[in-house]
Amino acid sequence: TSVESRASRCISNIRPLVGEFPSNIQEILGFFELLEKQFIINNVNNDIKARILQSCLTCKARSLITRLSPTQLENYDSVKTALLAEHRISPAYLKQYFQSLTKKPDQTFSSLASELHNAFSYYVKSRGIDRNYDQLISLLCADRLKELLPVDCRNFVLTQEQNRWLSHEELSQVADNYAAAHVQNQYSS
Repeated sequence: TSVESRASRCISNIRPLVGEFPSNIQEILGFFELLEKQFIINNVNNDIKARILQSCLTCKARSLITRLSPTQLENYDSVKTALLAEHRISPAYLKQYFQSLTKKPDQTFSSLASELHNAFSYYVKSRGIDRNYDQLISLLCADRLKELLPVDCRNFVLTQEQNRWLSHEELSQVADNYAAAHVQNQYSS
């Protein structure tokens, strides 16, 4: 099949799932993650990835890449890099964003753990680390999450880590269960 027909088929499959390119920085990172997962699911070849990405761009986002050469416009990584640079999403920004995350009053620990995991994952990827470092990311996120826990909850979590460290997901579940029980105990006293 021709490049045009493959691109058209993939665009019709992927674009409804990923939506339009967002303007919010945190949403942009999630957009690229979802888009790249769809590339894997749909076995998208490199020669049409840039076309698919460009089909998702808003008029404003398209205007940001007009300075790219025709060759760069055909390269997914070039288009992605240009969009990230125009939004000032750099490795330094991503590291600072990860380090600045804190728990919002209405946020669960599971949600915070997910946000920490995604932010650090974006940072590691921005540094060009190609290997699967899921355990490393999970460990660092779990450590950061422990720093953000209230003292009584952190002490409880630490008692659960007798023989092994808890992944960020396991730790967040333990913390959420503790927080829920703690809130229930306040109301029943």
